[in-house]
Order: sequence, then C-alpha cells, then structure tokens
Amino acid sequence: MINVRTLLVLIALATLAGCPQGQTPDLTGNSGTSGLSADEQDAVAGALAGIEALVNGVSASQGVPSAVSGETSATIPTDIAIGTCPEVTLSASGQGALVFTAVIDFGDGCTPYGDSDYTCSGSATGTFDSLAQSVDVTFDGLECNGAELDGDAGLTYEIGQSQVALVGDFDLTFRDSGGTVEASGDGSIDHVGGDAPVTTFNEFAGTVTADNQSWTLGVENLPVSYATYGNFVPFGGNITLSASSIRTIVIRFNEDSPVDGSIEVSIGGGEFTETTLDELADLAL
Repeated sequence: MINVRTLLVLIALATLAGCPQGQTPDLTGNSGTSGLSADEQDAVAGALAGIEALVNGVSASQGVPSAVSGETSATIPTDIAIGTCPEVTLSASGQGALVFTAVIDFGDGCTPYGDSDYTCSGSATGTFDSLAQSVDVTFDGLECNGAELDGDAGLTYEIGQSQVALVGDFDLTFRDSGGTVEASGDGSIDHVGGDAPVTTFNEFAGTVTADNQSWTLGVENLPVSYATYGNFVPFGGNITLSASSIRTIVIRFNEDSPVDGSIEVSIGGGEFTETTLDELADLAL
C-alpha cells in the first residue's frame, strides 16, 4: 500500500544514494542541480500530508449535507440522527428553525470507506444552516488510522443526485507518525458518494506548514479515492509547490499513480519527466 509520505521518502533515498548510470530519472529542471534539496523534500512531504488532511476534513464535513439530502428545511425535525459512519446528529441551536448544532460522530471506531483497514474514531462539532446551505465544522482530535485531525472548515454546499459540491476555507492541523502538518486555504471540492467515494479538489490555493517552514500549495483537478485504491495518492490532476527557499515543483498524477506510483515531475520550470515511486525505490537499494 502506497502511503502519501512514501513519495518523499523514496525521492530522498534516491537522492542520497545516487542514481546508477542509465537508470537516472532526470529531475533537474532548468537549474542544472540534480535531485531535490532538503527543503524541497520537506515541501513535497508537507504537501502530500496536507492533501491527506484536506481529504479527511472534506470527507467528515460532507457527512452533514449528505445525511440531510433526503430532507427539506421544512421537514427537518427539531432533533435528528442520520447515518452510521459517521452518525450525524442535528439539534435545534436556538438561532432559528433552520439552524442546527451538528455532531459528526465516528464513535469508538468505524469504517467510513467500508474498508476494515481504515478506521476513524471520535467526533467533530459544528453548525448546519439548511437555508444558507452552509456547514461550519470544528475538528478536535478526530482520529483516523492513528492520525489526528484538528482545526476548522467553513463550507457552503450544493447537493446533486449523488454528489456534494463544497466551496470554502480550511484551517487544519494533521498529526501522524511523520510529524505535524498545517494546511490552510480556500478550495472548491466535489465529493461523490456511493460504494467508492471520490473527493476531487477542483482547485485549492493555500499554504502548508511543517517544521516551521511554509510553502504555497496550488491544486488543480485532483481526485482521491481511498475506498478504491487503499491510499490517498491522487489518480489525476497536479499540485504545484513554491516558496523562496525552493524551486517551483509540479507533480502530475495519473490513473496509475495510486496503483504503481507513476508520476511526472517538473522542477524549476523544466520539462515534465516520467518516473514512478517503484523506480525510485529500486534506485535507492
């Protein structure tokens, strides 16, 4: 199973170990400097961990509008509990008949993607406005597979036949065995439910921060489906990283990326170079 942090580790190992003649993926861009610097490696790791944080934040947040999609503002009762993983409970907030306090509860542990290898526990709270079609969610130690999610998401939404379109801002902190990453910014997201949910970041503009370093993160048409692939590696689209301390890095994903690690990388404005996570792992041996 490919973890989102694997990309950083493999690039770092390949860079440190050196690349055998004839097998070298050319990641030099226009700068003439081989490989990624330590700051660039950190930026890639931060970006991918940030994406995982955002996917988890969206997945939990969209549970509220999805849960009430079969209701109308006129038929939502004073108190309602819908769904199982997570269970969404709406209670009258005292701000009017159309505004509710929302609790998104994963309990002691359940599988939001229907995959026993991925379990979430804990809960998030927020406010649901059925008239404004908005949901504001606060995460406080929501845990998924040992990773904790804290922070806030403020979103407006539109509900389609099997899709929730979300627009809003995120300010999230993600903690796992690799460290702590903060992801903040504005995004436009589609979340398609069903047996294999897909979260697609149509666009996202913001920053990621790790170890007191920050980078600008841009995302375009980036779909992720843990339920399908068992990881958070995107299967399309691209991410762009920039900062004064690094060259601009663009990583382009494709439908094979979460399967065999295929990616294309451009550094410092150079041409895209095809490589894979597996090739980088082989070069590191």
